[in-house]
Amino acid sequence: MVYTNDKKTKDFLEREALRLAPGLKRKSGARYRLNRWREDQVVNGVKITYRDLVREYVRLSQTAGPFAQVPHGRYINFISDFMAAEKSSTREQAISAWTTLKALDLPKDYQSWKRFQSSKAKQ
Repeated sequence: MVYTNDKKTKDFLEREALRLAPGLKRKSGARYRLNRWREDQVVNGVKITYRDLVREYVRLSQTAGPFAQVPHGRYINFISDFMAAEKSSTREQAISAWTTLKALDLPKDYQSWKRFQSSKAKQ
């Protein structure tokens, strides 16, 4: 129940995860998802131990493929989606599109920016 998300705890999780799964590679997004998993357990009244945390961290780190994006209007998600969809675009173009989107009263995601661009082109 008492958990501190600090460097010491993160180092402990990494060290213990490597004991359970030697050679385990750090996976981008695993810690974020571990924290959400831990919060869900606490909210649902499930008592967890550090062993449970380590096991869940190992499981998350070993999942195949990238994690699905967290559904939230964030710069990094927009840039990622923009670059994937706009194959010949540059990073500067993606940043410019984000700057435009930020000023609009729209959800901050690539799909909203694309719809805005389509409606602008029709005018």
